[in-house]
Amino acid sequence: MINDWDYLGNRPCNHRKLKKALEYLTLILLLSSCSSDKKSVLDDMPTLYSAPQAVALNTEEGYFINPVIGDSIQPLINSLGEPILTGVPVPVKGKIIPPESVSQSIIVPAGEPELCTLTIRNHI
Repeated sequence: MINDWDYLGNRPCNHRKLKKALEYLTLILLLSSCSSDKKSVLDDMPTLYSAPQAVALNTEEGYFINPVIGDSIQPLINSLGEPILTGVPVPVKGKIIPPESVSQSIIVPAGEPELCTLTIRNHI
């Protein structure tokens, strides 16, 4: 005769009833989680960086003070001590070189490859 009682003296649960209860519990949890108006933790977190500041572009007069940080803007100085003009197109004049005035390229053969043995010593 099969004993329907466990070692503590409790009757075992019917697995069909347990499965049905689990289905109802899942349905209740699903409906309660979808109807909540809670914000997620990520919605309350502060941003890592502040929003960028927008400044209008002044191409007519330029800037003497940086409008973003309020510091003065120093001109760029070259090695001769003269200021470098920025925002101005630089004219480039090319020069044509006749191909006859250039010497021919020299081809240097690489030679035969040489095989050598290599001993690798790993000390860990």
